[in-house]
Amino acid sequence: MADPLQNGAKKRAGHIIWLGWMILLIGAAWLLPPLDSRVKPQPWAVVLVVAGCAVGLVLGTISLYRYFHDSWRQWRDVPNKTEYIVWLSLETLAAVGVVIAALWGYSRV
Repeated sequence: MADPLQNGAKKRAGHIIWLGWMILLIGAAWLLPPLDSRVKPQPWAVVLVVAGCAVGLVLGTISLYRYFHDSWRQWRDVPNKTEYIVWLSLETLAAVGVVIAALWGYSRV
């Protein structure tokens, strides 16, 4: 049986990552000028936003890896194996699809 305190810590870690991304995006909207503006952004604001995005990307990647790794390791222990595997396969395909779509979109810019 898993330690309930550890499960709660995992849930809080996921919420912290989403909260961090929200704070970063709101901060970027406040600090950076609009796209149609001729005003150049402050260099410190650009560095702050890029560093925040890099940290968020690394933490998000680590958390997704841990989520999928832990989920795929426990498929033998669940009572409804077939449904669990189908759902986890769909989640994995969706995550891989989002990564491929993002890479494809950024390569076209």
